[in-house]
Amino acid sequence: MNKDIQNIINRHAGKSRDKLIPILQDIQQHFGFLPRSAVAEIGRQMNISTTKIHGVITFYNQFVYHPRGKYHIRLCRGTSCHMNHSKVLLETLYNKLGIREGETDRNNFFSLEIVPCMGACGQGPVMAVNNEYYTAVDQKTLDEIISLYQNINQSNDK
Repeated sequence: MNKDIQNIINRHAGKSRDKLIPILQDIQQHFGFLPRSAVAEIGRQMNISTTKIHGVITFYNQFVYHPRGKYHIRLCRGTSCHMNHSKVLLETLYNKLGIREGETDRNNFFSLEIVPCMGACGQGPVMAVNNEYYTAVDQKTLDEIISLYQNINQSNDK
């Protein structure tokens, strides 16, 4: 792993602090998340404290410390989606998937993230699975969406 991290850091000319975000992005792209050992190695290589790197990682919601599922679900909980009962959808996701916000199921199929706004307030509640967006999601639609991805997984396992 350290060799991969070293290669990613070396691809960025110089080790200045302005390279930190692109390096973090590349490492996350490579591993699917940011391993804690990678953060320590970046700090060592770039002479930046891991506390400062952690501050950057937690500031930007694009970075994650744990692998996401094959199907990463994002549910909007902004004001409009909340008013359109996204909380009911969230409870359904908790029950159907057996995971909470920020978790990935044990098969690494589904992970769940709650986001403050997805920018489609007039079409809420809004949900995304990877880069596929669903608007005006209700209980029936949610069940269909989850079943769709579960069936894809089952057909891929055969």
